[in-house]
Amino acid sequence: NSKSRVDRAGERLAKAEASEEQRLLDVEVMNNWRAAHAYPLNVFQMTLRNRAWSVDSRSPNVVQRLKRATSIENKLGNIPGMKLSRMEDIGGCRAIVRLAKRVYTLADLYKEEGYHEFVRRRDYIREPKEDGYRSIHLVYKYVPTVDWLEAFRGLPVEIQLRSLPQHRWATAV
Repeated sequence: NSKSRVDRAGERLAKAEASEEQRLLDVEVMNNWRAAHAYPLNVFQMTLRNRAWSVDSRSPNVVQRLKRATSIENKLGNIPGMKLSRMEDIGGCRAIVRLAKRVYTLADLYKEEGYHEFVRRRDYIREPKEDGYRSIHLVYKYVPTVDWLEAFRGLPVEIQLRSLPQHRWATAV
């Protein structure tokens, strides 16, 4: 699907005003867009897993997930002007290491990243969210290495880096 078609589907899903038939078509477009993030997400997850093991050899926890369809719809409805094609956290992976200083060591390994397109870094450890959430979030856009992967170019993936205590807090809250 084109980005404009993805965005039109997202706009209708956010408003929740479409006919049932149109809603089913829009959900299909959203699910296709969501599924397209799976390959780039797996690439980032494998890199994250290798880097996490290099800074915490005592079994760091690395996971990946595609944002649930209901969460995507909620975000579209709750954030005015949010475009489905620009949502940066549809694909996300997380590394949990034992200590906060290792979170920064791991984050520093991404400073040397030159392969994928860096979008932003948010340090919620030094500047926690109002609710106390702490983590480092990195957003990258996928850059393919071969022509047959061009369809994935520019799809964003969010990488979260946390210490074990930070993860326990985030899970509890």
